[in-house]
Amino acid sequence: MNIDGVAVSGKTEPPSSEPLSFIPVKDSEDVVSPVTTWLNPLGIYDQSTTQWLQGQGPSEQESKQPDPQPDRENALLKAKVEDFNRRVRENPRDVQLWMAFVAFQDEVMRSPGLYSVEEGEQEKQKRSLRLVLEKKLAILERAIESNQSSVDLKLAKLQLCTEFWESPTLLKEWQKLIFLHPNNTGLWQKYLLFCQSQFSTFSVSKIQSLYGKCLSTLSAVKDGSILSHPELPGTEDAMFALFLQQCHFLRQAGHAEKAVSLFQAMVDFTFFKPDSVKDLPTKGQVEFFEPFWDSGEPRAGEKGARGWRAWMHQQERGGWVVVSPGKAPLS
Repeated sequence: MNIDGVAVSGKTEPPSSEPLSFIPVKDSEDVVSPVTTWLNPLGIYDQSTTQWLQGQGPSEQESKQPDPQPDRENALLKAKVEDFNRRVRENPRDVQLWMAFVAFQDEVMRSPGLYSVEEGEQEKQKRSLRLVLEKKLAILERAIESNQSSVDLKLAKLQLCTEFWESPTLLKEWQKLIFLHPNNTGLWQKYLLFCQSQFSTFSVSKIQSLYGKCLSTLSAVKDGSILSHPELPGTEDAMFALFLQQCHFLRQAGHAEKAVSLFQAMVDFTFFKPDSVKDLPTKGQVEFFEPFWDSGEPRAGEKGARGWRAWMHQQERGGWVVVSPGKAPLS
């Protein structure tokens, strides 16, 4: 009997459709008693806890269970590679997609798989790095085949090949690229910086002549003298940036006076240009500017400077009249 006066049976009855008037309770012999030891007197510890209390670890086979994480990462990596291959096949003209595929190779190298190496294995690491570079180069060559006019892809290939080619070979490839794209100001900027970094062939006069060639070529493009390559948007602003880069180079090389004279020439050539030469191509304007620059007249920023326009007008009238102190001018 329970506290409510309901009879309680000690044996389990078969299920019945009739409502039960008591709570079934299992016999004590049906319950399995826990295994008890001196370390586990209550029988509540599992096997690993008991081993830990005994100062024992798991068995060697249990401790060396294969880690499924690398397999999952490799599967994910393979799926990404397949996705990139599918997308570049479907969109071979997408330059940014090709560039992303090239950059993805760095992730491939960092992930467990073909290119991964253990820390300290320098020789394997070098071989793996070369494999990645060769893979990038192969991708870029495929991309260039589908995008012959892309300067970004060609430039990426050229920068990648610095790991493979010698300096003379690199210089020739740079010159070819400049010859094919003389109107690309960004390419000119990178080419000039590359030449400045080649210490084996570096000289200030050589770099100066390269800057002169760069600005004269871009001026010809802007004037329309080079018919094969049209002027690209932002060419004039980029030319001024290249001019500043040239002046900065001269100052770093210890030729601050030349940098100042370039600024003086820029001021006179831009703001004091005679009206009679404004319609000429830049090359023709320079031919008229050189006699003024070499005449010894005060330049922009110097005392007594009159400017190129005033000097040109006076030359057309017979030149300046020099007045000596205490003497009347000649009539």
